[in-house]
Amino acid sequence: MCADTKPQNHPLDTLSDVDNMDTGTTEDMLQDWTVPKDTLVADLLDEDTDIDAGADGIITSDTSDTSQPPDAFNSHTVKSFKNTEAIIAFGGPQTEPTQVKFVLTHFDDWGYYLDEFLDPTFYQFHDEWCWFRLLNGVAIPDYPLQPISGQTYATVTEITQKFSGKTELPLGLKFIGDRLYLPQFYTDSFGPNRFFGAGSLVHYDANPNRVLPEELWLFDLEYPDTPSPHQIAVFFQRLKLALPKDVGDKLRWLVRSEAQEQLGNELEKTPTYTGKIVTYGDLVVAGDYAIYNSGITAGKIRVIPKGSLAQTTLSPYDIVVLDEIPDYIPPVAAIITAVPQTPLAHINLLAKSRGTPNLYIANAAENPEIHDLIWFKKTVILNVTPAGFSFQVIGDAEYSNYLSLIQKPTLQPTQVDWSTAPYWIDLTETNLADKDALLPFIGGKSANMCAFFDFPQIIIPDKPIGLTIRSFAEHTAELRAPIKQLLDDPLFQSDPNFRYVVLEGKAAYSLLVGNTPQVQTWLEQLSGMYPKETFVGQLMQQGGLRSWVETKPIDPSILSPIYTKLTQHYANYSVYQGIRFRSSSTAEDIEGFNGAGLYESNTGFLYPDWQSGKDKKKTVEAALRATWSSYYGFQAWEERTVAGIDHLTANMGVLVHARFDDDKELNNGVFTLELVTRPTFEKAELIVNVQKGSLSVTNPVPGNPSQPEIDVVQVINNVPVVVRIQPSTEVDPGDVLLTDQELFGIHQQAIDITDQWLKHNQAALPPGQRPTSLTLDFEFRTVADGWPLLSEPPQFPSRTVWKQVRPLQHPIHTPSWTWTLPIPRDVLPYVAQVWKGVCENNEILLSWTEITTDDSAPPHLTYTNPAFVVKFDATFPKGSGPLGLSPNTIMSAGHDECTTSQLSSSADIWELEIVANSGLADSSKITQILISSNGTIDITGKNGGSHTFSNALCSRTLQSVSSDDYLKSLLTK
Repeated sequence: MCADTKPQNHPLDTLSDVDNMDTGTTEDMLQDWTVPKDTLVADLLDEDTDIDAGADGIITSDTSDTSQPPDAFNSHTVKSFKNTEAIIAFGGPQTEPTQVKFVLTHFDDWGYYLDEFLDPTFYQFHDEWCWFRLLNGVAIPDYPLQPISGQTYATVTEITQKFSGKTELPLGLKFIGDRLYLPQFYTDSFGPNRFFGAGSLVHYDANPNRVLPEELWLFDLEYPDTPSPHQIAVFFQRLKLALPKDVGDKLRWLVRSEAQEQLGNELEKTPTYTGKIVTYGDLVVAGDYAIYNSGITAGKIRVIPKGSLAQTTLSPYDIVVLDEIPDYIPPVAAIITAVPQTPLAHINLLAKSRGTPNLYIANAAENPEIHDLIWFKKTVILNVTPAGFSFQVIGDAEYSNYLSLIQKPTLQPTQVDWSTAPYWIDLTETNLADKDALLPFIGGKSANMCAFFDFPQIIIPDKPIGLTIRSFAEHTAELRAPIKQLLDDPLFQSDPNFRYVVLEGKAAYSLLVGNTPQVQTWLEQLSGMYPKETFVGQLMQQGGLRSWVETKPIDPSILSPIYTKLTQHYANYSVYQGIRFRSSSTAEDIEGFNGAGLYESNTGFLYPDWQSGKDKKKTVEAALRATWSSYYGFQAWEERTVAGIDHLTANMGVLVHARFDDDKELNNGVFTLELVTRPTFEKAELIVNVQKGSLSVTNPVPGNPSQPEIDVVQVINNVPVVVRIQPSTEVDPGDVLLTDQELFGIHQQAIDITDQWLKHNQAALPPGQRPTSLTLDFEFRTVADGWPLLSEPPQFPSRTVWKQVRPLQHPIHTPSWTWTLPIPRDVLPYVAQVWKGVCENNEILLSWTEITTDDSAPPHLTYTNPAFVVKFDATFPKGSGPLGLSPNTIMSAGHDECTTSQLSSSADIWELEIVANSGLADSSKITQILISSNGTIDITGKNGGSHTFSNALCSRTLQSVSSDDYLKSLLTK
């Protein structure tokens, strides 16, 4: 998830009841409310009260904060501002408008309060302020959630990384995607008894072309927030106290949702609020636009009226025009807002993370060009660049071609008969040669572990076991028929909102999009379509497919042998040693789909009754069910759908080994080894990110005070060299977490396993498809003595443990037929265009296939000009005396049997040279072919003879192109 000014559909909002306006007239309610006497606020309103400001005008005095946070704690907030320049400077170097989020505590309690303006370079979401403070052990006075003592964190990113992948989170924190959020904060930020007031201060410079031309100082609230008139008055008064007088006097409320606009219209009828309510329409400048995220796409334009997004079914092929700025929108082709977005608008950051074109066009629905395109239901290309945007109408055939290009090839995990498989595989009895055969039984993560056992010098988790897919398949067997029906359900196919409800349940969906009346109405409509007596109705009500898997007891005939095996296998472990049950899907680490981060892992104890607190509930059964259930998570489902994976063809295995305990981690890290073995280029580069203790390794922004050590080992003139990129901030100056000798050892061991893995991949492929490069990604932990904890001494010594390995794979987007071509598997993911060349007359027929790669290809896999000729065929119907060829001689070769080069190339004029290697020359009797676009073909034979074929008809035809290149080619017409 992304920025939060909280428009509709915020993934954290559970709305409570709000004030209604029928308790009295708006004017009565406003007149009844005044600042309470004998309070801190009243004291601050006294003109004799003086609050000091720094030289920059930012007031950092903690006048209103009587709590005593730790001396070292930096909240990355300010209390108020002395002048306008301070606000704009604090807002950072952004394009207009300036936006600063705020949190007001003790919303209706004037005896004590905190006003916090959040540093926009540090926080993206309001709740981050809350949990960053609490997790650093700093209380929010009078707030029910108590701080967690004993840890200090420097950044939000550090906390997010620490808890990533963990299911037991403090404070009631949850993850949605990569976003760590605190639902309780948002629950406490809405309704009549709110503790927090959350919103943003927004500043626009004067603009004579805008509906409201003057300089604007505004505040906005979260999209689902439906405040009462009294609460709006509190917002105005509290913000005026914290802002310079000239800003406070100009302050207006920027309404965002339909409900807020209705309240604003009522308020503006009163003298107090006349001229104090602003809509997004007031911010529009005729003819204005702004580019937030570039890209090119195609589809039909759809206008979504204000307030109707939650009930609208959108598809990834829709170019959506919005009259408002929501927080969440399902995947679409492009986003156009008719009103300007703020820099931290949620959909702005969401679009960037998805790669979705996103822009603002003033009054987009009324824009004459857009209006006509909508009215006549035209399919268009939308091209968005930093310099501007353009629409171009395309025909049905062109759009069909585009749709075929964005459809990824269907991926089919290898199917096996699991019914007779064992429930587990002892991975210590496997090796790299077993990996591919075992993957369909134990999943990618477990299968990858097999590779380590060819290298006994590499230390890995003690005695890992791979639980096969059999137990998962048996546990979920009765789901197969209803899932098959779901896959055929038109609503399930077309509506991601419905899919979310079925997979995760109604409550989770309301949490995701906001518990608005529109959402509740839609959910009630679904209940009418799928009554609770139906399987789907039960799923929606009870937490979705995930909950079904997680709450259904495992049959004793399945669980008992697994539990018995684990207790025997780890009989020497202490009863207090946790066991980690790690997801290992058969739909991960397969060719064309990585699947990393989609599933969850969980901890269980072999003897839960010996544990204390929540750990008593962490049974083997609970850990297994929770891990299995992640197969049906919404994000995992959507990613598999996009990848073209049939959900019924994949299963979930489980990798089992001792849990890594935080107090035993001396350091942790990740590293990659990129190995390139091309004849003209070799590379063996190690990149290591390592951090002290259990602080998760991240790639922090410059200046992040908690940075990992980053080291690179390169081979220069056949000698490995250590390059120190960055020291860890958690060690003394001059100290390192990994010595040069340790890095050299990791480098050589990583080369050994990567080289063996690459040779394993090559042996499984035809010569023309064999890759010459591979990058493996590793995780490791350096642990202290006593991990894992054994029941009796001696304990394990301190050592570095390689936790996992997986190949880094770029997704493959080309049509499935290209997979059969002799294109190296490390080149195939980057293919942008496939061309077919033909030259023929009555004496010869030549054909060849050439490819170009896209901009994302690494240098050693880049083919643009010249292109890469991957195969060619030659037929000589009449033979050739000079070459010693008999009639109907056929010559076929792949790129591995010859060298090709384009001596010159343009759209119409080109020359192609093909030089056979010795083996091909011996078998074909041809050593060189020179083809020219003018129809001349010069061939040299192994016998020394030559033959020139003239007047051949030559052509080059584009057979496949990436979706972006295809649309760009249409723009040139």
